[in-house]
Amino acid sequence: MAHTNYNDPQHPQYNSNDWIELYNTTGTSISLDDWYISDDIDDLKKWAIPAIDIAGNDFISFDELNDFHNPISSGFGLNKAGEVVILSYLPGSSDDRVVDFIRFKGQDNEVSLGRYPDGGSDWLAMSMSRDAANNHLILDVVIDELMYHPLENNEEYVELYNPTTETIYLENSEGPWKLDGAVDYTFTPDMSIPADSRLIIVGFDPIAERSRLNDFIAAYNTDSLTAGIQIIGPWTGSLSNSSERLSLEYPIAADQPGEPLCWVIVDEVIYADVAPWPETADGAGDGLQRIFSDQYHSGNNPSNWQAAVPTPGIKP
Repeated sequence: MAHTNYNDPQHPQYNSNDWIELYNTTGTSISLDDWYISDDIDDLKKWAIPAIDIAGNDFISFDELNDFHNPISSGFGLNKAGEVVILSYLPGSSDDRVVDFIRFKGQDNEVSLGRYPDGGSDWLAMSMSRDAANNHLILDVVIDELMYHPLENNEEYVELYNPTTETIYLENSEGPWKLDGAVDYTFTPDMSIPADSRLIIVGFDPIAERSRLNDFIAAYNTDSLTAGIQIIGPWTGSLSNSSERLSLEYPIAADQPGEPLCWVIVDEVIYADVAPWPETADGAGDGLQRIFSDQYHSGNNPSNWQAAVPTPGIKP
C-alpha cells in the first residue's frame, strides 16, 4: 500500500503511513530473524524486520509510522508513483538470498496491490485488506484481445472490454487515459466504453483512412464499425511479433505541483510468442483472446489467454 494520505497532529512529520504485508505460504511458522525489507536493490538492509515469527498460512504487516520509516530519518517510505519492494533473508551465510521482489507503477489513494489468491503469482488491484485475505478485487476495463502478428496486409489491433454494468469514461480529473508500452495512444477527453462493450484501437486513422477501415472490416469479418466511437486510432509504435508489454493506464496527480503525473495500471499484458503463451497467434491468423475478463484473473497470466479466430468488436 504505497499511497495513503495521512494527517495526524501527533505525527506532523508524516504525510503518509504506507504499509507492506507479508504472507507465509507454508503451513509452518517461520522466524523473521535476519529478514529485511528495502526499496533499493543496492541496499537490501534498509530495514531489519524484528525477530518475530509469522505463523503458517498467516499474515503480518509493517507500516511507516511504527516500523520501516521510524524514525522518519531512517529506513524508507514508498513512492505512490511506483518503485520496487524487496524482501531478503540475509543471515550472513551461503543462505543469503532475495526471497521476493516486486516492481510496481503508480497507486491510487487507498487502492492496494496484492497477490491473488494469497501467495499466488498474480498481482491485482484491490481494496485494502491489511492482515486479512485478499478478496476485494476491483473490476475495471481490460485488454481483451490482441492481434500482434496479423496475416500479410491485415492490421494489428488492440481491443478493450468493459465488463462492468456502467459506462466507463477513459479520463479523470487529471486527464485522459492512455495505452503504454508496445504502442502509445492517448484517448480523447470524451472517450468512453459502455457497459459490456468493446473499443478497438488501431495503427491508422479510421476516420481519415476509410479504405483501410473498410479493409479491416472485411479482413476480420466484423459488422460495420463506427469510426471514432467503436474503432479509434492511430497509435504510435507497433506490437512486436515476439514479446512485448502493453498496458492501459490512467493519471493521478503528483505530490508537488509541477511534477510529472503518476500513472496507474488498469490492466497489463506482457505477451510472448512461445509457450506457455499460445503460439498460433504468431502469424498463423489467430489473435490472442482473453479467457476471463473478471477481476480475479490477471492479464499477465498466460493461462488466461487463448489463440482463436480474431473477433475485434464482437463478443467471441
